[in-house]
Parts: sequence; structure tokens; C-alpha cells
Amino acid sequence: ESQLLAGKVVQAEETLAQIDASALDIEIKHIESELDSARQNIAVNVAVSELGWKSTEEDFKLNQRLHEQNSVSDVAFAKIERAYDGAKQARELTRLANAQQVEGLEHQLATLRLRRNQTTVKAPFIGVIAQVFANKGDLINNKQALATVISLTRIVTGKISEENFAAIEVGQECTVKLLVYGDELFAAKVTKKLPTAEESTQRYLVYLNVDIKPERLLPNLTGEVAVKIDEHNAKALVPMRAVFDGHFVKVVVDGRVRQREVTLGYTSLTSAEVTEGLQPGDLVIVEDLDTFAEGDRVRTEPAK
Repeated sequence: ESQLLAGKVVQAEETLAQIDASALDIEIKHIESELDSARQNIAVNVAVSELGWKSTEEDFKLNQRLHEQNSVSDVAFAKIERAYDGAKQARELTRLANAQQVEGLEHQLATLRLRRNQTTVKAPFIGVIAQVFANKGDLINNKQALATVISLTRIVTGKISEENFAAIEVGQECTVKLLVYGDELFAAKVTKKLPTAEESTQRYLVYLNVDIKPERLLPNLTGEVAVKIDEHNAKALVPMRAVFDGHFVKVVVDGRVRQREVTLGYTSLTSAEVTEGLQPGDLVIVEDLDTFAEGDRVRTEPAK
């Protein structure tokens, strides 16, 4: 049976499908019957053996008193005592065998019931069914995927460099820019700091609570997070694509291209602060840098 339907929103532990368990049900019923019979037989046998054991104990105690009164010789009593110890050990072995028999059947029953429970496929979390691979009546294989469920929970992580990580605190406000949404900014807050760095990037991770509608927060989006740990007024800002070789830009001065060395301050994925080398209003070449050489004459015009 199946309640799998692409696009359906499901709750955690909601039943999604039921795999045919009739063979398991037969096995479970058989083991339950065996376990019940074993317990009844053991109870009857224990009751009968207890009566015999009481007689054995009484006979031993009688012989023990007679021995103490010198009415039974040491050799005879030693033989009686060995028989009594043997009967006691046999009684204990029978008890252990009975317990093992019951425990074995209980283990079989627990294993079958676990397998029976696993034939009911439940949603692991609140989510939406994205794809369905098996429908009602289909024959399926072991470990075959029945459907893909996408969690409605979204975790946004920010990767922070080691030199800045110490300044990050839980609760700090920040802004998030997702590349798919261009220059649109989303308010966010740091909710957790992870204590170890990623092996591949050596950057530390923080979890962010982003103020964005869930349907817009698609899986595997990328972007940048800006956490304010310090601030000052930028003298000049340029797009990052205008910077080449780490600290050079090309500017237009009196109609000619000039290469200028600059000192950068704060940088992001899209822009860079220039602390030295540029003044507000300087004309900076942003596109097609490799087509302009030092001294080239160019004409500028306002963008339409």
C-alpha cells in the first residue's frame, strides 16, 4: 500500500507506505505460539520438579542429622552428599536451559517484530515528497528507495576565516546576499558557532537564521554573509571585477587609460574598499580589462 504522492507535504512519523508483511506475520504467530507453549511446559515441569526437589532436600537433611548422630557412616554420607550436590547442579542447569530457551524465542520474536515494524515506511521529518519511485502493488527489492522527501527545514551556514571567527558571537545581526537573487539583502542572525574548521577550506562555520520566505530558500543556494565586526567610512568603493593582480585597477584620466596601484580595505564577493590610490569620482574601468592597455586613448560617455 502507498500514500506516496509527489508534492504532498508530510509530517514526521506519518505513514507513507506499507510493504507486504504477511510472511512475517505468519512467522511471528508461529514463534508466539512456540513461546507460549514453552512457558507453559516449563511452568508445569518446574512445579513437578519442585515437589521432587523438596523430597530430595528433606532426605538429605534427614541423612545429615543421622550422620551427626553417628547413625550414618562417613563413607555413606559422603556418597549421599555427592548425589545431593549433583541433583542441585542438575536443577540449576535445567533452570538455565529453560531460561535460554525462553530468551532465544523472545529474541526471535523481537527480531521478527522489528522487521515487521520496518515494513511500515514513515516520514523521517516534516517535508514534501519530491519524487516517487514505487507505487501500490509494485514488487520492490531490499534497500530500494521508494521516494525522495525534501525537508522543509533549511540550515544556512556561513564560512568565516580564522582571523575573523573569534570576533563572531551568537546573536550578532548580519546580512545575507544570495547570488540567485542579485543584490537583494536579507536580514539574518548568528544562531550557532561550530568549534572546528572545514578540512577542505580551513574556514569555520556559523549557523544563520535568515529572514526569508521558506519557498525562496532553495537547497544548495550560495552567496555571502556580512557580519559587522568593525566599521569605518569607505573612501572609495569599486566592483571586485575591476581589481586585477590583487591590487591594481585601470582608470581613465584625461581620456587616456592609466594603470594605478591601490590599497584595499574590506572586500566582499562583489565589491572592494580602496583606502589609497583612488578618489571619489575617479573613472575606473570595470569590464573587459584585458582590452585596455596603458596609454590607450578612450572616450567615455554616460550609460543609457
